[in-house]
Amino acid sequence: PVGLKPPTFSNDDELRAFSRRQGSDFSLMCPAQGSPAPTT
Repeated sequence: PVGLKPPTFSNDDELRAFSRRQGSDFSLMCPAQGSPAPTT
């Protein structure tokens, strides 16, 4: 199909770590890019 491609990553990170206090809210960022964009 035209316009489809598997996910690619914009960087070469193998591991990314961060710390937050227990019970706090946080967001996970996803560097993957694909086409078509996912819908929710």
